[in-house]
Amino acid sequence: MDNDELLVAIKDMFEKNIEKMEKRFDEKVDEVKCHVGVVAEGLRSDIKVVAEGHNSLNNKLDRVETDIKSLKSDMAAVKGYVVGVDN
Repeated sequence: MDNDELLVAIKDMFEKNIEKMEKRFDEKVDEVKCHVGVVAEGLRSDIKVVAEGHNSLNNKLDRVETDIKSLKSDMAAVKGYVVGVDN
């Protein structure tokens, strides 16, 4: 085998190795895309749960606020009654 044949053989081996590496790289990219998709879907689900919980807490706080306003009104009425009784 002369030098030219040796260089061609080395070039062919190099190109085959490059093709293998490109294929492995593409496979890894596809795996990462799939994994990121699964993670993103999980995050979407988690965010939805947090948003629903946030909405539920807002509703509960609104009810507490309404109850407090009602209690304040009742206390004002009781205070007016008590002050009125003292006079």
